[in-house]
Amino acid sequence: MIKKVIVFANILCLSVIISNAQELSVGVRAGLNFSNQTLTNLPQPYPSVRTGFLLGGYAKWMATQKIGIQSELFYSSLGAIYNPSITEAYNYLSLPIVFRYNPNDNFHLLLGPQINALLTAKETVSGATLDIKYQSKTIDLGGVAGIGFNIGAFDIGARYYLGLSNKIKPQNQTNGESIKNTSFQIVVGYSLWKNK
Repeated sequence: MIKKVIVFANILCLSVIISNAQELSVGVRAGLNFSNQTLTNLPQPYPSVRTGFLLGGYAKWMATQKIGIQSELFYSSLGAIYNPSITEAYNYLSLPIVFRYNPNDNFHLLLGPQINALLTAKETVSGATLDIKYQSKTIDLGGVAGIGFNIGAFDIGARYYLGLSNKIKPQNQTNGESIKNTSFQIVVGYSLWKNK
């Protein structure tokens, strides 16, 4: 039910912004993920950061010079390292739809929900790779907040993604075990087209 409400609210906000848009633009985006996982009721040692990447595109609808909506679609590689011999890699198709606020022409703030669809999940143990997708939920919900700077057709930003969904399927839980994604992201975007 919560997922449906989030999706409906995003579509409604997006429709209002597009119908009143003063500026439309599209572009490409790439960056680095410094991801980790938060654990609850699990005996494993605390994981450390895994470095991955993200790659995709974005569309931006500005209702005024200061406020608008930014939607993105990108491939994102998350996960964590549990010790030198164990690495978990979760690859998603990510869809953030965020509120954008431009205090001035060179600086912007982002805040909103993000939906991730699981593509692959792999665990590497001492060089051997195992498929662990069957253990994980296919949808990961979270929130993203970020800041960015505009330099001509480029924008450079930093973001934090906080996963709100437990990645462990209910049938694999015995005592409220939980694993959630987190990631600090450095991103670079390039505007390919805008209407003004």
